[in-house]
Amino acid sequence: MITRARAQAVSLARRIEEQGGEVIEFPTIEIHPPRDPRPLDEAVEKLNCYDWLMFTSANGVERFFECMAHHKRSVAELEHVQIAAIGPETAKRLEKAGVKNCLVPATYQAEGILDVLNRAAMRGKRVLIPRAAKAREILPETLRQCGAEVDVVETYRTVMPQADTAATPPSSSMVFFVIGPMQAIGVSVKISAKRCPSNSRAKFDTVLGLVNVTMSMARRRSVSFILPVSACGMTVR
Repeated sequence: MITRARAQAVSLARRIEEQGGEVIEFPTIEIHPPRDPRPLDEAVEKLNCYDWLMFTSANGVERFFECMAHHKRSVAELEHVQIAAIGPETAKRLEKAGVKNCLVPATYQAEGILDVLNRAAMRGKRVLIPRAAKAREILPETLRQCGAEVDVVETYRTVMPQADTAATPPSSSMVFFVIGPMQAIGVSVKISAKRCPSNSRAKFDTVLGLVNVTMSMARRRSVSFILPVSACGMTVR
């Protein structure tokens, strides 16, 4: 069972099916625009003021470049800006948008970006972090402690589909109770998943890693798995 937004479940489902798995899509989130688009619009209008752009999700990349296109801003305007991506999937979206070189840490989470930065060199730098409405604060807070001036702008928000009655949680593992093994991508989802009663949990940093380990375990044990791969919905088997 895959709980991510329907539009984003295709590649994950295909990889599972290629390895002989059977997929049930059960989207527990939808990706919506920010309630107030003005901070993102303003950030895009003053791109030349920033030294760094730091993306923490592929969704953030897509919404940011949609806003750039709306304002008729060119990717060429980012040539003076250093760009960081939290992981390879985010970097692929950046490359698709026309960004050829970006910093990708070895550990695919906010702490990974912080680990590869020269923190002393961040003093006085202006940093823009386009991200989800609800996200961990360690990246902007640590950068500010290093003396950077950081703007965090909401590029999208995750909400529950209209058919669901549960209140929207901060991430994809908090809507229903979980029975059986559960795998999760990323530190944020793993933190949320800890609140779920489940007899098996594991955290992986990429979709491919999640698929490979899940299918390997399924072949050995002939069990079903629940795959919460974003931070907004818990699922049932």
